[in-house]
Amino acid sequence: MNKKLFIVLIINILSILIIIFLFEFIIYNFILHKDNNELRFPDYSLEECIDSAENNRNFYHEEYTKPPIWLMGCSYAWGYLLDKEKSFGEKISKLTKRPVYNWSWTGIGPSEALIRLYTNKNDKYLPKNPPEYIIYIYMYNHLGRIPCNYNILYALKELNVIDEKNGILDKLFFFRMIRQYIFNNSYNAEEFMSKIFTAMINETRKKYPNSKFVILIYNDTDKDFNDGHIPINKEEYILLTTDDYWKKFKDKGVIVIKTKDLIGREMDRIEDRIPNDDAATPHPTSEVWDLIVPKLVEKLSI
Repeated sequence: MNKKLFIVLIINILSILIIIFLFEFIIYNFILHKDNNELRFPDYSLEECIDSAENNRNFYHEEYTKPPIWLMGCSYAWGYLLDKEKSFGEKISKLTKRPVYNWSWTGIGPSEALIRLYTNKNDKYLPKNPPEYIIYIYMYNHLGRIPCNYNILYALKELNVIDEKNGILDKLFFFRMIRQYIFNNSYNAEEFMSKIFTAMINETRKKYPNSKFVILIYNDTDKDFNDGHIPINKEEYILLTTDDYWKKFKDKGVIVIKTKDLIGREMDRIEDRIPNDDAATPHPTSEVWDLIVPKLVEKLSI
């Protein structure tokens, strides 16, 4: 090869690598982790999803001796913008006198919940005794989170977690973003979520074969309050209100409960939403859980 051509080739390769590095560095530090006080070299891992279990709201009343409850879901289940004693986990723990192990976290969806089950890094957060109930709180935005934002930085292939050791390109945000875009435009969200939940149910049954798996569907409303929040997507609303989709889970022995059936209405009142909530999805108030939790406990005979 001509020496000059070789030098040009090397320079071009180095230029591309530098551009990719700068792209990764900027995305990682100024978009994904813009609130950090120091700049860091990109470290794309599953730790953000896994280690969030270390938050101090993860356990409720471990002093209780009855069989525990294992809680899963997103910020609705975690209690975003609520004091701990006003959250779902605290209320159901106090009412049932059972310890609650809460694996929920803000911004995640069923995919991240499944990832947590696939790794043993969370084993220290598992209930010390087999839970009698595993409750997943499903809210309407979860269909759009399948898979969730790629800033969580994971990939699913045949429902097996791909970690960073599976390939050089998997280490790069840019290529993950491209792959995520292609995937998001080629999959059926409802079918994929069925696979996610089925895998989640199977995985929990491996750990706790006698536990009862509950999907609690939080029935939001398709009413537009014009309060700055995004109105519920029509496709998601249909999924929430139809029984056909959830029948497949009931046939697997899953207990599917709609909050609408518990309290006799959707969350169609402005007072059901936390005021000044800047999230796209308005979060439930403490009063909402005061309505739902006793009815749920009665329904499950906990």
